Amino acid sequence: MLRRSSHAAAAPERGKSALDAVEAMNFMVNLMREHVPMETRMHYVITRGGEAPNVVPAFAESYQYVRHPNALVVQQIFERMVKTAEAAALGTQTRMEYEVINGVYNLLPNETLAKIMHKNLEAIGGVTYSPEEKKICRGHHQNVSRRCKVDS
Repeated sequence: MLRRSSHAAAAPERGKSALDAVEAMNFMVNLMREHVPMETRMHYVITRGGEAPNVVPAFAESYQYVRHPNALVVQQIFERMVKTAEAAALGTQTRMEYEVINGVYNLLPNETLAKIMHKNLEAIGGVTYSPEEKKICRGHHQNVSRRCKVDS
């Protein structure tokens, strides 16, 4: 968030606090937590909040991210997070910019590696699974919609 700095005691009316905008956005994102799918995780940290407590900060910055097993849900929630930043900027008369610096998938299967690993495990005698391990694997299968190769 960007705007105009001023002295907080001598001329607070001249400044527009970028930190107020970041805090407003964070507040709105926290309110979103009860209105997103249960598997969603949203995190943030204020990475820049100003230079001194008695100066209205012209620049403030936060690092935000959202996680969910489904990439489409992440995209939808991210778009909502951007809207909170835009609303916070509008409400504080500041300007908002954002940059996507990374993205990850919780699961990105590598079928080729899985087949090679399975073949190598069979070459050394295979793997046996306990009933508890089979149960865990079946649960994992349901979560990621992938086949789990175990004996019944």
